[in-house]
Formats: sequence, C-alpha cells, structure tokens
Amino acid sequence: MSASSWTVDGVVDWLAAEGRLIGCPCDLVRALGQRLIAEGAPIDRIRFGTRTIHPLLMAWGVTWAADTGKADWTAIPHGNDRTPAYIGSPFQAVMLTRTPMRRRLDRLVEGEDHRVFFELAANGYTDYLTVPVFFTDGTANALAFSTRRSGGFADDDVAQTLRLAGHLGAVLEVHSLRKTAGYLLNTYLGKRTGVRVLEGQIKRGDGEHIHAALWFSDLRNFTYYVETLPSDVMLETINTYFETVWRAASNNGGEILDFIGDGMMIAFPVNDGGTPQQVCAAALAAAREAFAEFDRLNADRLRDGAPEIRCGVGLHVGNVLFGNVGAPDRLDFRVIGAAVNRTARIEALTKDVGEPLLLSADFVRALGVGAISHGFFALKGVSEPQEVFSLADGLGAPGMLSELVEA
Repeated sequence: MSASSWTVDGVVDWLAAEGRLIGCPCDLVRALGQRLIAEGAPIDRIRFGTRTIHPLLMAWGVTWAADTGKADWTAIPHGNDRTPAYIGSPFQAVMLTRTPMRRRLDRLVEGEDHRVFFELAANGYTDYLTVPVFFTDGTANALAFSTRRSGGFADDDVAQTLRLAGHLGAVLEVHSLRKTAGYLLNTYLGKRTGVRVLEGQIKRGDGEHIHAALWFSDLRNFTYYVETLPSDVMLETINTYFETVWRAASNNGGEILDFIGDGMMIAFPVNDGGTPQQVCAAALAAAREAFAEFDRLNADRLRDGAPEIRCGVGLHVGNVLFGNVGAPDRLDFRVIGAAVNRTARIEALTKDVGEPLLLSADFVRALGVGAISHGFFALKGVSEPQEVFSLADGLGAPGMLSELVEA
C-alpha cells in the first residue's frame, strides 16, 4: 500500500497545545496513542525507550497497546545491552545507525530476524517501524510503532509517522531530563530531599521538622578496613554494609537522611495517621532484618575468606530538623537536633555495653513493651545521664512487630 487517509497535523497541534503539558510519560504515550487512533492512524502499539543516568538502570521505556488501553513503564537494568533481548534488536539498530528501520512481520526469516519480531507477529501485529528520536545532546533514542492492519503500513503512514517523531522528540526530551534529574537527586540526596529540590525548595535556611523513630548505625572495624584491605575489597565490604542496612530500612518504611563517614542516620517518620509506636516497631523490625541478613552474609563471607560485616545500631524517637545549610553556593540537607546527637551517642555505647542494638528510654516507652535496662550513662552533649536498653529474649518477634506496624 502506498496511500493512507490520515495526517499527523492534528496530532502535532494537540502535542504543542495539550500533550506537552502531560506530566507523566505513561499518560503522554497513552494519550498519544488514543489521539492517533482518533485521527485514523493504523497504529496499535507504541514503545519508547531512552537511556538514563541511574545507579541501577541503563534505560527506561513506556509501552502502550490499543487493545488494553494501558501504557506500562519498563525499567531496564544495567547490563541489558549485553543480553540477547537487546543485541540485534530494532532498538539497537536504530540507536547505532541513527536511521529508521521497518520490518514486515509476515515475512520473517527464522534465524535472521530478532525474536521481538516473532513475538509481535504471534500477537497479531503485521508491520513494525522504529524511528530515532534525537535529543539536543545528540543522543538517539528509539520510538517504535506497530500495526495489526492487514497489509501493514502504507507508505504514507510511514511518512506521517516520521514527521510525528520529529515533533515528539522535544516533548519526550523534557520527560527524559526530568526523570534523570529526579533519579540523580534521589540517588545523591534521598527521596525526601530530591522531591523538595525538584519543587524548588533550595533556599538556604529551608527546613522541615520531622517526628520519627531514629536509627544510627556504625560499621565495626572501619578504620582497619581502610588501612589494611585492598581498595576493591574495602569498597565491596562498605557497600554491602550500606546496601544491607538500606534494604532493611526501606522494607520497613525508613529513609536514609545522612551518611556520616561509615555511619547512617535513618528516619522512620510518623506520617499522617501513624503513631510513634508503629514507627518504633518498624525501626525495630528493620534492625532485626538487617542483623539476620548480616548473619547470613557472614557465613558465606567467612567461607570465601572475605571480612565479616558487623555494626552497632542505636534507636531513639524524637523530633529533628531536616534543613538546608551551607555556604551560599554550596548547600547540603542535614539532619539536626538533640535527638540526632542522642541517637548517635546511644549507638556508640553498643561497644561498651557489648550489645549490638541499644534502645533509648523514649524509644522503649513509645514501643510499649518490656526491655532490659543496662543502666544510666553520661552521653556527650547531653546534660543528664540516659538509660539504655536492649531487647528481652523473645521480644519483638516478627508477628508482634507486624501487628504493631499495622495497628
């Protein structure tokens, strides 16, 4: 076929006036697909993919299908470009050649065509067109259109779609840049701070009061690791410690507020409708999860000749100020307050008391269950001696903790 009855003009007008204001990439691609169908375009599937800067992701993409009406988000991890799913795919071809690629899906050759074509053909698609979408930095991203129409795309369909890709690139680049900015801010500042910076709260002196269960942990033998271990082993050990604590905290609603050397300050905030008891139970559950995972990891590490990972944890509950501080042109978000100091000082006592996990009296009262007192201790910067506790045998079994968190 060489002729078609639709034009892209109406879609371009919509994109310039309304489409560019859609804030979510999935919503944009869904609305685009619906608009194309309304204009008479024989397009039954759209897929967009772009590379990104992220510690875990190589790229992200959105796929819309007319039969379901859904647009699904896809996170593509690092290393995907070395897999059969990518090697030889139309997306790889377009990004390498920077030119459009079309394939009729009723003329596939086994052993020559990539498996994605066979998967699409098996789902009733008859034609596939991938076009490059160029961003201002010169990178080529991929935009693919598929149809189920008998006979595939007409030549005019291809020409109209190529015109659309040129106009769509500017809008997609805005989404890509915003996603990348969010990823970078969340990675280096944390989700709470990243959202605030994206919303424009970057003035020195901006702050937020948080009532939360607080966690401070410290890696044992950190100085020894730095002084004696090969750099790659040292970094692997420290990153495994950070990752294990992060995962346990995240699984229970905690967020890292600050790294202090090898220490981690984590908050389990009292959110709307929550209670201090619930967040204290969540922090305690995270500690149990982290220690259990360290035990599992250390069994393998000792077998493999790798250094053990041990840490101390102090838990407290109180109010902190999460504020924007620093020099006029070099700012940082820091967690500040008496509760921060107390949490860190309680963790430091774990070495003297001989318990890897210690709780403040405020934490025990908020949790509402019994604990073993280790007496009163003078804490640096705290006027009155503070009582610290450890868990009684059998205290805080997973079932009980779950009930407290969900109560």
